[in-house]
Amino acid sequence: MRKYRLTPGFSFRYNITQNPTIYNVFATAAFRYGHSTIPRFLTLGDRHVPIEQLFNRPSEVIKDLDTVLKAILKDRHQEVNRFINSGMTEHLFETSGNNGFDIVSLNIQRGRDHGLPSYNNFRKACQLSEVTSFDDSVFGKAGPALKSVYSSPDDIDIFTGAVAEQHLHGGAVGPLLACLIGQQFHDLKYGDSFWFETSHPRKGFTSGQLSEIRRMRFAKILCRNSGVKSIQRDPFTVYSKESNPMIPCNDLPTIDLTKWRR
Repeated sequence: MRKYRLTPGFSFRYNITQNPTIYNVFATAAFRYGHSTIPRFLTLGDRHVPIEQLFNRPSEVIKDLDTVLKAILKDRHQEVNRFINSGMTEHLFETSGNNGFDIVSLNIQRGRDHGLPSYNNFRKACQLSEVTSFDDSVFGKAGPALKSVYSSPDDIDIFTGAVAEQHLHGGAVGPLLACLIGQQFHDLKYGDSFWFETSHPRKGFTSGQLSEIRRMRFAKILCRNSGVKSIQRDPFTVYSKESNPMIPCNDLPTIDLTKWRR
């Protein structure tokens, strides 16, 4: 966050030469890391529903959106790694029998269809050392598995190698994904003349308005758009009595709209 100047509080200055276009590798491989975090089951009330029973089936959302929302808030996601649950690798978009797809095969093939260079090429572009051995510590215990399907580290597909990397300290992804995602969001921010922190007198907000916007939390947005009555302070993290307690929705800060009164 600090390296790519994404931490809240950094002074924003629009860069007219910054191209905010979405990189091919970001759309095709890097931001698909989330496929490895999808859990095998979703806990809907007292039911543990296999993920494949929810593909293209909006009935659960239509029937009770709040129950689905509570399940997503409560259930732990899987870590970003090479282990992806069987619902995604054997039953993706399955309609009957055994006609499901494999998300990993699709990701790899998509990268090849888009002509993405190899994993090592992107490490080099990110000024990371190239991997010359499957025993490289960046792969942790994943080296033997990669060696069983690739003849050389130079052959590794970008998606495969990126999700196999050991996480950075304090991060949810490895160094290559951190680079690709960080650079993309940096470009989106500093290449956007309408970024909400701009000091442009006609495009931007007043300091008072910015303070109010920064007070708003995702937890409050979820509360105001659902029937949830209490929620953990940080919805992106599972509930913890000590570090991420449940809070009544009414106790969460809201925006003082009088700052916009003329």
